[in-house]
Amino acid sequence: MVSKLNDGPAVVVDQPPAGKTYYEVDGTYYEQKYARILIRNKRL
Repeated sequence: MVSKLNDGPAVVVDQPPAGKTYYEVDGTYYEQKYARILIRNKRL
């Protein structure tokens, strides 16, 4: 289980991307595209 991949969308890649952050789970490489964005209702 990789909890960091639950923060946003992840794409399976064939090889580890050079110069980018990636995650390896059971021999499969994942690249996270962007972090989850949380928007709250701000009262004025």
